[in-house]
Amino acid sequence: MILTACEKNISTHGILPKPNKIASIKVGLHHKNDVRTILGTPSTSSNFDNKIWYYIGSRIEDASVFTPKILDRKVLAVEFDKDGTVKKIQHFDAIKKNTIVPVNRKTPTKGKELTIIQQLIGNVGRFSTTEDDSLGVPKPGGL
Repeated sequence: MILTACEKNISTHGILPKPNKIASIKVGLHHKNDVRTILGTPSTSSNFDNKIWYYIGSRIEDASVFTPKILDRKVLAVEFDKDGTVKKIQHFDAIKKNTIVPVNRKTPTKGKELTIIQQLIGNVGRFSTTEDDSLGVPKPGGL
């Protein structure tokens, strides 16, 4: 029982098209319907013009109490021209991604730099405590 609990499970998420199927798609020759027939329905598409189809897939190893390990994560982008013909095919390996190092610069903004005293005194007299008799709510600006 204990040994079966430690067994590693490998699961596939999304669509990982076979290389021979991808190679069968020809730029300038195939259309959207051809690509859908060969590779299947895409995982997602570009937001506005539906000119890029993305096939996203990953293989994940999960071993009982350990953190799941990503074995493989690939993205295939198929770009179409305005007529729906394949324009470009790109492969991305999400495992071999670049690390982005944040920059510690500050962006200057315009405005006043107030001291604590100016902040405290700046609101004095701005608000009135008189109430509108008909509604029972304070009048804005003392009007």
